[in-house]
Amino acid sequence: MRLSLESNYALRIVLYVYKTNEIHLTSHIVEKCQIPRSLGFKIITKLVNQKIFKSFPGRNGGILAIRNPENISIYDVIGAVENLSIKECLDNPENCEWRNGKCSVCQEIKKVRSIMTLELKKINFKYLLEKGEIL
Repeated sequence: MRLSLESNYALRIVLYVYKTNEIHLTSHIVEKCQIPRSLGFKIITKLVNQKIFKSFPGRNGGILAIRNPENISIYDVIGAVENLSIKECLDNPENCEWRNGKCSVCQEIKKVRSIMTLELKKINFKYLLEKGEIL
């Protein structure tokens, strides 16, 4: 499995916002995180839509993290910017062309997905901030 560049950028943005714990202009965040402007704005919009950030419009506006860092995980951030589905038939067995997602391969992949999801949910941003230098 490979995380997209968008996920990598989203994690970087969230870490930066939690680290500073203040309202920042979106342009300032993408500059500090060294992310292309248009992609950074797109990611931040997704994070706002998922209630990870709050947006404050206007001249002195910007974004701010609205959830406590211990209540947001790597899984939450990645899920905000991309589809975390591994295999279509695991999510929609009725669309499976082979045994409605009940074949041995699907069952084993389902176990792996459960373990991966659990581990990603364990890693919260409080823990990451306590680990040391971020950017």
